[in-house]
Amino acid sequence: MLLPLYKPPGPTPLQALERLRQMASLGAEKLTYAGRLDPLAEGVMLILGGEDRFQKEQYTGLDKTYEAEFLIGWGSDTGDVLGRIRRGAAAEGRVEEAVRSLEGERERRVPAWASVPVDGKSLVWHQLHGRPVQAPLRPMRVDQALLRGERRLDADTLHRCITQKIGLVQGSFRQAEALTDWDSCLSEPDQGRLIHVSCITGPGTYVRSLAAELGDFLGTEALLFSLRRSRVGRWGPADCIHLPTEESLEGGAETG
Repeated sequence: MLLPLYKPPGPTPLQALERLRQMASLGAEKLTYAGRLDPLAEGVMLILGGEDRFQKEQYTGLDKTYEAEFLIGWGSDTGDVLGRIRRGAAAEGRVEEAVRSLEGERERRVPAWASVPVDGKSLVWHQLHGRPVQAPLRPMRVDQALLRGERRLDADTLHRCITQKIGLVQGSFRQAEALTDWDSCLSEPDQGRLIHVSCITGPGTYVRSLAAELGDFLGTEALLFSLRRSRVGRWGPADCIHLPTEESLEGGAETG
């Protein structure tokens, strides 16, 4: 049994899987997911049940397509807006060149806050228990990276968007600390520079790792502002069961 799922921003993959179990009345059916999506990300996930659970590697090895927005001039220890925030230098120009530089396969460092196991525990576990370890390098492949556009948000709009994003996240992910950092590092004259990138990647590629690479190329910091996985292999949003957003759950809306 294979169930393509469209995860909204907010839930972890496990929370999304359990929500699907309730929606589809799957009871005690054993399920797993082939490939994670961070809580802030949305998009296509493949849920496997029955005999397909034993073919997981076949599905985790599929290429993926993403629509990503990167915020230039800010960085974080997680690589996205849900981390401890730091300011970077101003950067202008060379963005298209920076995006093209992401293409290719090379060793890239996994984000420090990721589910990748080190010494038998995930990197996230080490961080939460005050035992930070060096995140490993792994081969990551970007087959295509295209600059789709750019927009700027004033400080108030940027702060409001970030607050809404963080408010959707369920569980303990240092949300209060992230919000405090954003409160202190955003000032009235600030303008958030957001670049929209479409990319096709191989398996095991972290888009948060690409954010750090973009920042390095531009001589500043960068982080992942939003992420939508629009395809896994041949499966896209039209093939998926769509989970309700947090807003529709709170409003009592039914899903179709």
